[in-house]
Amino acid sequence: MKKEINIDGKIKLNEALSYLNDICSSIKAGTLTISAKKEVISINPEDDVSITIHATQRKKEESVALVLSWKKHEKTITKPLSLSISSNKPEPIEKPETKPSKTEQPKVQKTKKADTHQTKVPADTKSDSSPKKTS
Repeated sequence: MKKEINIDGKIKLNEALSYLNDICSSIKAGTLTISAKKEVISINPEDDVSITIHATQRKKEESVALVLSWKKHEKTITKPLSLSISSNKPEPIEKPETKPSKTEQPKVQKTKKADTHQTKVPADTKSDSSPKKTS
């Protein structure tokens, strides 16, 4: 027989944290009993659990959901998660400079035409061989 208790509501953060602390303490003790209205559920977590954490950040709303589940009297193969949870804000990530790929053309800065045209004097003349500007 399946039993469920679903509670939705808006409360102060400190009250929500108190509920989370009670849940953690009860799980550590080996039995978690939740009562709401006329319903009561008492569950006994196993040593091996499955965990799902879902965190979302939107423009006007943020959320985190945590689900622990387990099979009764069943040992499973566990493996460490690549997970870190802290109260520290992450450092800004600097984007490394990228070199243009072979298919990308470098950006050319546009300048006035008079400044960009140069004429070379042939090397066999006796005048200065450096480039000269023309109008």
